[in-house]
Amino acid sequence: MGYDLPMRLRFLSLAFVVFTAITVRAQSTQADIEARLLHQPLYLLGLWQDDNLKFDSSGCLLAPSAPLPFTLSGIEITKVQLKPDRLLLTGRRFGLVFKDLTLQRVALKHEGIHLELAVPPTGDYAPALGKIFTADLADLIPLMAPQWQNFATKNFGHSAVPTTAATEQPKSLPSVRRVGGGVFPPKVLYAPEPEFTQSARDLKIGGKCLVYFQIGTDGKISRVSIIRPIGVGLDERAITAVQSYKFAPATENGGPVRVEMNVEVNFQVF
Repeated sequence: MGYDLPMRLRFLSLAFVVFTAITVRAQSTQADIEARLLHQPLYLLGLWQDDNLKFDSSGCLLAPSAPLPFTLSGIEITKVQLKPDRLLLTGRRFGLVFKDLTLQRVALKHEGIHLELAVPPTGDYAPALGKIFTADLADLIPLMAPQWQNFATKNFGHSAVPTTAATEQPKSLPSVRRVGGGVFPPKVLYAPEPEFTQSARDLKIGGKCLVYFQIGTDGKISRVSIIRPIGVGLDERAITAVQSYKFAPATENGGPVRVEMNVEVNFQVF
């Protein structure tokens, strides 16, 4: 029995060495973080609007930040500073623009963005960074407005081609008619002009956002959906404008009927 204690000590010592080695390997280095983030086309998973963001060691934002449209959520990290107690990241924001149904990233005219992460107990920043950044637009779909869901699922979902935008409109209900033949169009009572986003105005980006919606027998709008977007937040402004439209309902045989329509919301750059 005289050898029992030394063997246990050797076992505990070996376990400690193994655990220590795993811990050391898990610690993030400056090179690790730069390889993952520096000058990569990324997106902020929280769509955060603020330019100074602080996170705890698990990657949770410490103070609330209002969300941006996902087409303004792009980011490129330009500087990484690994401190003993925190990680400091500096970057610039990017927007998404749809040109001839092809998605492009454009640098926004912006002061820049700064992020600060508290050091995790293990020193491994990878899990926290995975909660803050993504390179895959599919990860943003759950955060997008309902009006984007049909388009985004077709174009950014994992089974879709991410650079080509489909323009298929939502499936109609059997009771929904289209204007033509004996169906007379609804009468526009109120249709305000859409407002530009500051990012679009700064970059002189405009165009026509194609929006699908239905008009009920009471003249009210429902099932608004993006069909052909512009980007840089303009599509959300188009949705806001369309949702405030007022109509007298479409008619057939003298009575009101539900119809579906596609409308181009024009953002004209002067």
